[in-house]
Amino acid sequence: MEQTMKNKKYILILTILLSVVFTTETFAGNPAKRGTSGAQELLLSVGGRGTALSGASISLSTGLDAIHWNPAGLAGGFTNSNVEALFSSTDYIEDVGINYAGVGINVTDFGVVAFSLKSLSFGDIPVTTESFPDGTGDTYSPSFITLSASYSKQLTDRIAVGFTTKFISENIQRTSAVGFAVDAGVIYKVASGTAFDGLRFGVVLKNIGPNMQFEGADLEEMKIPNNSDPSAQQMPFRYVSQAFELPSTFEMGLSYDYLVQDEITISPMVAFQSVNFGDDQFKIAGEINYANFIYARGGFSFQDNSTDEVIYVEGPTFGFGLNYSLGSSVLGFDYSLSKVSVFDGGNHTIALKVTF
Repeated sequence: MEQTMKNKKYILILTILLSVVFTTETFAGNPAKRGTSGAQELLLSVGGRGTALSGASISLSTGLDAIHWNPAGLAGGFTNSNVEALFSSTDYIEDVGINYAGVGINVTDFGVVAFSLKSLSFGDIPVTTESFPDGTGDTYSPSFITLSASYSKQLTDRIAVGFTTKFISENIQRTSAVGFAVDAGVIYKVASGTAFDGLRFGVVLKNIGPNMQFEGADLEEMKIPNNSDPSAQQMPFRYVSQAFELPSTFEMGLSYDYLVQDEITISPMVAFQSVNFGDDQFKIAGEINYANFIYARGGFSFQDNSTDEVIYVEGPTFGFGLNYSLGSSVLGFDYSLSKVSVFDGGNHTIALKVTF
């Protein structure tokens, strides 16, 4: 009886959360604000599984791969392990690289704690000035880093919760911006033995935090004031950059594990993403699991752009995964290919993980 009351309380909290979100304009898609948010690196996917599923894995992701998609799934990857480490690398468009590393620890009854680092590499970019528009001969490389700390706990056999705090750092030569953000999510799994056994529902709020603003020495210069006598002395000027919002999102997803045969499971899934800076997104994907050893994945995302014609970069996604058991340890490899509609080729992601 006591356990039943606890479950009802958790479901009530989830229902209230959904009601608040759906009645708040903050998380409603707003095409008029398209392109006005910053810190877009927060939206760049990491890991091979969720990327291959087009981000539709809001209710299905587990372990360290879940930190980016829904931190509530973090605890689900530690059912039979105490430690997990993950590294992924993405060859993004125009020679941009996305590197990600994370480690998680199962702290017995407390829950799962994880730490992760995402960094972007842009290569060497030529320095240009008003006097040398074709380049000065020098180069620079921006530094975009996101440090995260996550916590997740399996409250019952059906309900998991989790949240992530992020420290965001963007540095371009002598100009930088820092910020903080929070993700929070819930995953609910229908009880075993019922008519809807295998059904999962997930909801997550991501990148909730204060505005960011660039500051630094490159926003300062010595110049003669406008409309001044040419012989006037130069004076220091400081340019104030416009503060920008974080790319906050509200996402919800549904998945279903269908056991075809003893060792073959098919998991279709759908997800909806509402953003504060553009059009809503709809995602659909599927995964085939053979004996928890070989995985085949594919997905597609599209946006609600009925108001006007917009070209989007993202397209269909594909991928596969392998898990190999070594006693009490498991080695995993995931690969994903995300096709793009504007640039040639696609985005390639490889991910390596180990659990023990």
